[in-house]
Amino acid sequence: MNIGDVFIYGNHGICKVTGLQDMCMDEKISQYYVLKPVYHAAATVYISSISSRRKTEIRHILSADEIFSLL
Repeated sequence: MNIGDVFIYGNHGICKVTGLQDMCMDEKISQYYVLKPVYHAAATVYISSISSRRKTEIRHILSADEIFSLL
């Protein structure tokens, strides 16, 4: 995952990665990706850079060519 990537994340919809931030959780500092949902400008989602859940919640957005290749 890189800053600027756009994908579908869980029930948050289409999100853009806007940064990587150190956050303290349970007295431990870890890196978190900062996501901005496209259709909820006031919302911010933070996901752990090492979370296994992150891998199952992210869905790639298909390009027009990928969609047409499925038809």
